[in-house]
Amino acid sequence: MRSFPTQTMDRALAPLLSAYRAAESHYRLQPLNEPLGRLFSFAFNTQRPVHRWYMFKEGFAADLVGSFIHEFRVPKNDGLVVDPFSGSGTTALESQFQGYSSRGVEVNPFFADVASTKLRWLEGDVSAIRASIDEVLASPDLAEAQVDQWPELTSFKRLYSESVLSELFRLKARILHTSDPADFTSAFLLLGLTSILELTSKAYKTGKGLKFRKRQLIKDPEEVRERVRRKWLEMLEDISTLRGQHIEPGDARILRGDARSIPLEDGCASLVVYSPPYANTFDYNEVYKLEMWFMDHVTSYEEWRRVKEASLRSHVSLRIGAQEQGDELLEQALSLIEKPARGEVEMLRAYFADMRLSLLEQKRICQPGARVVIIVGNSSYRCVPIATDLILARLAESVGFSVEQVRVGRRLNTSSQQMALYNANDPAGMDFIRESAVILHR
Repeated sequence: MRSFPTQTMDRALAPLLSAYRAAESHYRLQPLNEPLGRLFSFAFNTQRPVHRWYMFKEGFAADLVGSFIHEFRVPKNDGLVVDPFSGSGTTALESQFQGYSSRGVEVNPFFADVASTKLRWLEGDVSAIRASIDEVLASPDLAEAQVDQWPELTSFKRLYSESVLSELFRLKARILHTSDPADFTSAFLLLGLTSILELTSKAYKTGKGLKFRKRQLIKDPEEVRERVRRKWLEMLEDISTLRGQHIEPGDARILRGDARSIPLEDGCASLVVYSPPYANTFDYNEVYKLEMWFMDHVTSYEEWRRVKEASLRSHVSLRIGAQEQGDELLEQALSLIEKPARGEVEMLRAYFADMRLSLLEQKRICQPGARVVIIVGNSSYRCVPIATDLILARLAESVGFSVEQVRVGRRLNTSSQQMALYNANDPAGMDFIRESAVILHR
């Protein structure tokens, strides 16, 4: 933590903040727009059919996608709506609902599975799924999953009671026993079951990773069955609701792949909308590790290591060696970070190097005239603000995009210790701790 006297801190940061303000002017920074900022949250999706099938805390609202499709008058039959960091598939699903062809690209196998299942809602036979639900819940005779068959991940035994964990795996076994694993019914039931893993454990997700409750909220097998039954019926209701709306869906698909090497052809995209992992040191793989292991996307610690290493380098738990210096504005900020004991400087260099590769790929797949919308949050390290929105704008400009605007959606908080120092010594620095939409033009 920086411990400079007030005047020393002000003098040290002043040139950086001045450079940030010059970049804001150059990229036509728009003032705080609270209606826009509200759409940066996944919360609205919890009331939207199919979007609500799985709570993806790091996602944005479906209405954000629709608003940019409308604003940029994206043609319906000329190119794809693409999300190179698809997550739980909000961009692809909302584009599908609105009749646009879309593709989501996702490196994490669990996220890709969630998004793909949601896009298959049209395949749902309500009567057949309801019958499968009844069969799964009414069949307690299948032998319970044995303790030695549970995943190798030690967190399962720490975060669940044995009876609850046994019931979760028994239900999973029942689903696989009663339906074809390739069938939508199986994917539907497994997604609903996976969606209650957090509620049935001692862990819960926050904006800063996994936190731990003192006790488990759901304590016995009957509660597990009742919770998943309600979830499945809610999901069935969504299918029925959408069928009644007579939607003409677009061709939407999720591709397993890396945003640094997008598996799409040149010039295919008319709009790109996404939110990459933020450079905030949080490992999103860790946040969703229970789900990944439960669904057998990871079955050993060696596979777990490979999944983590395939992700964007946005957190310090990866093995990141020395990196070449990056963007000039980034380096100006990094020079002020004192004692980066956890490797933050090299991680930040790696993060922006990875994002530059992704921007190059986005330029390749974009049609002339296409827009790219990046929803991103800035961060702070030892009271040095890292203006990710401005640095990404600079990188985008360097690879050939035009930067139309940077739109501020909402203010963010940092750690309580940093907040206290900012407020006491350098309140101007807090102006750059925000979440923004960076708008690019191809």
